[in-house]
Amino acid sequence: MEYSTLANGYKIGKIGLGTYLIPKEKTIETVVAAIKAGYRHIDTAQAYENEEEIGYAIAQCISEGIVKREDLFITSKISPHNKIGYQEAIDAINSSLKKMDLDYIDLYLIHWPNVAPGAMWKKLNAETWRGFEECYEKGLVKNLGVSNFMIHHLEELFKTAKIKPVVNQLHLSPIWQQKEVVNWCNNHNIQCVAWSPLVRFSDWAGGFLWNENYSKCEDWTAETMNELSQKYKRSKAQIALRWSVQKGLIPLAKSIHPERIKENINIFDFEISEEDMEKLDSLNARPSNPDATPDSIYNSWSMAIALNRQQYMTKNKIYLLGIPLIKWKRINNNKSKIYLFGLIPLLKIKKKNNNKKTKYYLFNIFPLLKTVKEHEGKNVYSLFNIIKIAKSITTTQTIQNNDFLPDYCKKESIKEKRENIQNLNNRVFNRFYAYEKFYDNKNISKIHKMFLALKLCLTNKVPIASLDVHITTACTLKCKACSHKIPYYKTENHHVMSIDEFKHELDIILKNVDCIYNLLLLGGEPLLHKELDKFIQYANSKKQVKRIVIVTNGTLLPSKNVIKALQNSSKTLIFISSYEKNKSLKNYKPKEICELCENNKIRYVLAHNNSWWRQPEINLYNSYSNQEIENNFFKCDFKYCTLLSGGKIYPCAYAKYINDETQGKYNKDFIDLHTKISPKNFKNFFKCSSYKVCECCDMTHYGELIFPAVQLREDLHEQNFAYRK
Repeated sequence: MEYSTLANGYKIGKIGLGTYLIPKEKTIETVVAAIKAGYRHIDTAQAYENEEEIGYAIAQCISEGIVKREDLFITSKISPHNKIGYQEAIDAINSSLKKMDLDYIDLYLIHWPNVAPGAMWKKLNAETWRGFEECYEKGLVKNLGVSNFMIHHLEELFKTAKIKPVVNQLHLSPIWQQKEVVNWCNNHNIQCVAWSPLVRFSDWAGGFLWNENYSKCEDWTAETMNELSQKYKRSKAQIALRWSVQKGLIPLAKSIHPERIKENINIFDFEISEEDMEKLDSLNARPSNPDATPDSIYNSWSMAIALNRQQYMTKNKIYLLGIPLIKWKRINNNKSKIYLFGLIPLLKIKKKNNNKKTKYYLFNIFPLLKTVKEHEGKNVYSLFNIIKIAKSITTTQTIQNNDFLPDYCKKESIKEKRENIQNLNNRVFNRFYAYEKFYDNKNISKIHKMFLALKLCLTNKVPIASLDVHITTACTLKCKACSHKIPYYKTENHHVMSIDEFKHELDIILKNVDCIYNLLLLGGEPLLHKELDKFIQYANSKKQVKRIVIVTNGTLLPSKNVIKALQNSSKTLIFISSYEKNKSLKNYKPKEICELCENNKIRYVLAHNNSWWRQPEINLYNSYSNQEIENNFFKCDFKYCTLLSGGKIYPCAYAKYINDETQGKYNKDFIDLHTKISPKNFKNFFKCSSYKVCECCDMTHYGELIFPAVQLREDLHEQNFAYRK
């Protein structure tokens, strides 16, 4: 690896690994492969949502002795999806440090310049930078920079910045060179880093060097790229990356394929001649939009981010229960036809060229309604195109309903109206897709999601996406970082649920909710329960229970009674935890369980093979603000894992554990099935945007990396539950 020197003397690798859009399940192995191949510069961002996985990969490489922390240069960025400012910048840096489990970050960037109206963007960029500078002084970040900043953004930032940015990360490649801003940065000792140096398709750029298989070039770049690839006996990717390096840029090459990861970094043993560099420079063109400029492009791109990338698209068909109900056929910009059931002419819409008059014809013949737009936003509606029946005044609101914009750009009334239903939707509906895909069921669709929302309004009963049930806290393992904290329970808090308790509590729940989509019978180890077959049979008899899942750690084979119960239930499956990486588990037998299930035609799922475990930090003395608690809850992976245990429904297994260990200090964080309850209790419970126990459980801060299913050799209860002040 060769290095460049930043303006402050800090060393940075001349090529980095880009991690944008790398699938989460591939991130760890991709980063590990890159570090093994020689990469020392890794680029990520809050918006990529992979900082945690990158932290895993870094920890793995350090633990294996491949690198030391000081060998790596890690870059991250404050998310453009959130408002920016002084405190937001500090929070973002702390969040990235926690997720990646690092003591410092080598480079932190403002991902996109703020696009607030008027002069507000200048103030917000300056305030964000002030937060960056404070973290720099504390040693939390070693270098500060920006991303996608044009010259006028940098000039404004320079007016208030005490510490000048040392990096500007830009979209740079042979076909998008942005010479003006690059020259400006060079003159001010700002290192330009190139994202998408291999070029991805873009309508405004007008083409790309090659497709995702690195094979076919666009017509207008093909001749040059093919010629140079053959001349230097290098891939087109290597030619483009070498061009970046010789231009003084630092390219961020992204790939998930080990062979290409190695190929991309192998660019320091050849040099492109001056004549050939001029040929590559000549590719700087935008055939489809020759009038586009970097500044106009970035303004529109950053505005698109701020507006939540909303696309206003016309839906051509509306389906009712899978049957085409309405078909909308656009003849041209000024004429459309609407058909009932896709066949019967229902409505014809005709607009004048100036769009000031619109006429609607019933069955495409009879005049039904006329709309005339008058001055000052007034609309007049005429029935049968003659009788004036209504008049309206429309006002234009430039920015509304945008969660990506700072609060000052929103109308508070809109936010308040949406808040309750948003919380409920997030909690109840949004995870159905994940659960359905996870358990390989294709019944849930967007139409069904809409149906559930409508049903909730009509019945006032919420559906439960997933309900964990502690049928026993006994277990065959004592795993460190157990997701349900089972090994850490005090003796008095352990329990075994009887079948009568299960029937009584399930009946109460089903009386007050619409349905339970996933009922997870677990522990502990559920196969230790002598009456597990009766649990399965009773849950199977309830139509409101859509799926039953037995979650086992893979150390026991199901009994004959359980096998029979599973065979008699079409909606039951066994979920087997994957601890294959841990060779020390002598009684782990997933293959035998899978074979048993196949022989008896029982559905099963073998979990994804995790390399490491982590556990959120529990601390009774955290002092988070309400906003921080809500943000933590929003990011929490367990907020959908509602738990039934001991006759109470908790937000998650951690809430149950904390309640028990603090002797009911957080006694409002559950539904007690032994008291009088109603559907409203469940609706209010799921509507919460955070709970009191969230005060002492930080899902953004994880402890040390733990190998899967490491067994506790002693009672570490007090060490695990942090009563720190």
